[in-house]
Amino acid sequence: MISRPAANTRPDAGSSSPESSASSVLLPEPDGPRTASDSPASSANAGVDSVKPEFRRNTSSVAASTGAAGALDERLAEELVEFGSVMARGVKRTAYRACRYAASMLVSSRMPKWIRVTLFVVSALLMVVGVISALPGCDARPTAEVQAARGKPRVFASHPFLVEVVARLAGDSVEIVAPWKGASDPAFWKPTADEISVIQSCDLIVLNGAGFEHWTDQAALPRARVCDTTASLKAKFIEVAGPTHSHGPQGEHSHAGTAFTTWVSPELARVQAHEVAARLEKLVPARAEARGVPLAEIDAELAATSAALADAAKREHRWLASHPVYGYLAQAAGIEIASVLWEPGEMPSEDEWAKFATLLSGVRAAQPTPTAWMLWEADPGSAVRAKLDAMGVKVVVVPQYGDGGVAGGSVIGGIRASAEAMRDAVAQPKP
Repeated sequence: MISRPAANTRPDAGSSSPESSASSVLLPEPDGPRTASDSPASSANAGVDSVKPEFRRNTSSVAASTGAAGALDERLAEELVEFGSVMARGVKRTAYRACRYAASMLVSSRMPKWIRVTLFVVSALLMVVGVISALPGCDARPTAEVQAARGKPRVFASHPFLVEVVARLAGDSVEIVAPWKGASDPAFWKPTADEISVIQSCDLIVLNGAGFEHWTDQAALPRARVCDTTASLKAKFIEVAGPTHSHGPQGEHSHAGTAFTTWVSPELARVQAHEVAARLEKLVPARAEARGVPLAEIDAELAATSAALADAAKREHRWLASHPVYGYLAQAAGIEIASVLWEPGEMPSEDEWAKFATLLSGVRAAQPTPTAWMLWEADPGSAVRAKLDAMGVKVVVVPQYGDGGVAGGSVIGGIRASAEAMRDAVAQPKP
């Protein structure tokens, strides 16, 4: 509501106008404060009208003073530029005075109240419409018609475990995008500019997080479509230290920083699977009921994995590993793992064997047993196995992606099989 002036406010004189009543409305001059050389304009268009005669006089004087057509064209161009500048100032002054006039109508006591209220309501409605039109739609999901025209929703998943989770939960209702499949290890995959564009265009971008996708530091991904499956697990993250080394096609790299093989822990893998399920429910709501069965199956497999790890931990608390990629498995099982930096199929140097012997002595000092157990991502090779056997070290192959030909290529089934292999190995009578 717009109230009337207070009782002690002097009413407008008979000669007052809405424009003079707006003197209290503080609107700045569009071209700054006037100087003494500026002549006051008698009307809103006076600034523009006063220019035209001057322009005509200048043009005629130029035509009279020179006979050269080139000079005349140059002078005319200059005059046109000047005329345009003055015209722009005139338009600004006109808009300014129009605003002042509208404001004066709103505050003037001589203006009927219904006009002032109407102007206020119309102005407010125009502002609201302008703001609403500038806002994006509240529901960013495409309509059924748009989605049908585009085909299946496209989902990017950054490594085999996430691909399996998406495939089992979404079935054939989505198209899985995994351009890293040609790489030897997706953890060291470096996408091209075209591949990043493909990822950016996906309807859902499923990431492992915990530093696994190092390439995201240089790629701008649409946050609304990114599912970081470990965002809620930061309290469980493990920080590791390690030197830079080089092996295989990955080249020089280091395992220092946040460990990212979270899925080898059945506890963390379950959280990741449920994060994916929640996002798929929004992306493909029609399949929500069907998704319950495979999610329950995943939970059951991971629970069996936890049970197998618990049994292995009861019999053997300290383990060895060929690579520092089992930190989350140790966290889930409640065991200790001492790691080296050895690669399957490569014979370690004599210096590395000497360091390993020292590491093995420390493990046996804390847990006096004739046999020690060592986790490998793949078979170490017959020569390495023979040397380890001579030192009383037995090998258990635990692929970090669980897909090394185990359980039909299933990551979740492979991790369960690896946990059961650990349990069965230490359950055997010790020599």
